[in-house]
Amino acid sequence: MTAHPCLMSPLTLRGHTLRNRIVSGAHTANMSDQGLPGLRFGGYLLERALGGAAMIVAEPMPVHRSGVLTRGNFLHSTDEVIPHFRAVTDRVERFRLGGLQPRRRQILDLLDWYERQFTNLGVTLHLDTFLDAEDLAAHPADTIILATGSLPDPSCRQRWIPQEPILPGLDAAVWSPEEVLRREARLSDTVIVQDEGGNWRGAGTAWFLADQGKEVILVTPDPMVGKELTRTAADGPMRRALARLGVPTRTDHCIARWLGNGATLLNLLTGGEETVPASALVMATTNLAFDPFPETMPEKTLHRIGDCAAPRLAAYAFHEGRKLALAL
Repeated sequence: MTAHPCLMSPLTLRGHTLRNRIVSGAHTANMSDQGLPGLRFGGYLLERALGGAAMIVAEPMPVHRSGVLTRGNFLHSTDEVIPHFRAVTDRVERFRLGGLQPRRRQILDLLDWYERQFTNLGVTLHLDTFLDAEDLAAHPADTIILATGSLPDPSCRQRWIPQEPILPGLDAAVWSPEEVLRREARLSDTVIVQDEGGNWRGAGTAWFLADQGKEVILVTPDPMVGKELTRTAADGPMRRALARLGVPTRTDHCIARWLGNGATLLNLLTGGEETVPASALVMATTNLAFDPFPETMPEKTLHRIGDCAAPRLAAYAFHEGRKLALAL
């Protein structure tokens, strides 16, 4: 890397900012499906995106029959290929968003994409609409899918010390990542963040607070910070940001007790304890399923997917939703 110090630096090209300077150049892949970009070609490009390429140049596109070199080339002299190319880039973009800490604009773009898909499929979307058990019982649908998600565990129970059903010393100075990002948490200068899940809830919150000038100590029971982010595009930027911001980490540790003005950390390898001063504690522990509906309803078939069945990674929830939809 020292021979190419700018390789991983961003680059602006015609109004687009590339996150690095790795480019997959144009070459004929011979993967068209009856002259159209399909799943095979899309998967081929996706693998290069997941490998870290900031820009991918697709193969040459013949605009006239005289430009066709192989039978694997795309159709010439027709706009029929355009929606198929758009489907390929949409798929790559969705995976890209899944591997990065999304910005607000990217989240809005993804929501817009979903709304377009709903419109194309004739799905009626009701936003800001609350439903209770009586509403569901009165609805004419005979099949109901519940995907009500999960909420932070108010007891801050940690999986690594299951004998403690509630965090010892739990008080008003202990917050969830959701409360921090909603700006509901009242935080002073020094904050301990407990990252039990090894994902964005812990590491991302620590980054967010350190960026605001807070002195952050990141604690995790795992042997490394952000273990669930390894082999994603978010891993390197997250670690570089925490290092740049001077965030110290305590791996193989959990919170033994909260003291009000600091926390006692338990070393899971040695059993030793140490006290770390802090004015607040953020507990990124496993969420609890949020399911306010009865187990069954007369004349209704209920299905539960995602976190409302049990907290899990988003990839598993997406898989459940797709599998259920195909079965129905």
